[in-house]
Parts: sequence; structure tokens; C-alpha cells
Amino acid sequence: MSRLHFVAGLLLLSSAGGIAEAKSLASQLDGEWSLVSSEQVLDNGSRGPSPLYGQGGVSHLVFTDAGEMCAMVASRDDMNAYCGQYQLNEGARDVVFDVQMDGVPNDLGDKLHREITFDHGKLKLRTVKPKAGVAEYTLTFKRM
Repeated sequence: MSRLHFVAGLLLLSSAGGIAEAKSLASQLDGEWSLVSSEQVLDNGSRGPSPLYGQGGVSHLVFTDAGEMCAMVASRDDMNAYCGQYQLNEGARDVVFDVQMDGVPNDLGDKLHREITFDHGKLKLRTVKPKAGVAEYTLTFKRM
């Protein structure tokens, strides 16, 4: 292969995103997100949407580049919000929310651990063993 063909190939790959620089987890997470769906898997294996959100429930998440986060959750009957700091583990692809303000006072100081995946531009936050009877809980968000 001639040097000219090699350089031309690199330019084609580069322009097609073949040599795109990988974004950090933090840069992918920063911004505002809106709930698309929720799914919980019970210990007995059954699956379904979260009863917390009910029909027409909404949730918004905000992540700042300063390591702050805020979550707002509303169903037809209820609304809750919590805010605090977050710590990312790029290698493990997870995040811990350090709850410093919560609409439920007993939840202050909680450390909420979530696994992070990005799927076709959507953010998925998965909680393993969130509460008794629930094996896993996943919320899917789209960027606002």
C-alpha cells in the first residue's frame, strides 16, 4: 500500500467517525434528561413498569459538570425530588448519588448506587436490589 493510500484511508476513517475520540462518562451524563420508560423485575421474574410512576408519570434529571445532580419525579398523585452530589466511576460505569436534599426527610444522606449504560443516545440507570421483592429497577431517559 502506498503512503498516499494509507493517508487517504486515515482521512476517510477520521471523517466517518472511525477514529473519533471517546467521550468521557461525565461528558455524556452532563445535561438535562427526561424519563422515557421504567422497568422493574421482581424476585419472581415478572417484569413491568414501575408502579411509582403510574400512568402518565414523569421524571427529569439534571447533571452538572460540577458534580451536582437533581431528580424530580411526579405521578398523578404525588411528587418528589432529591438533589445532591454525584460521584462517577468511569471504569465500573456507575454513579453514586449522595442525597443532600430530599422531599422525604428520612432519605437524607442516602447513597444511591446506579449502573450506567448509554443505548442509542438514551441514558439507562439500573439499580440492583432496590428494595425487598424487587430484583432490579431500570429507568431510561432521553436528553432534553
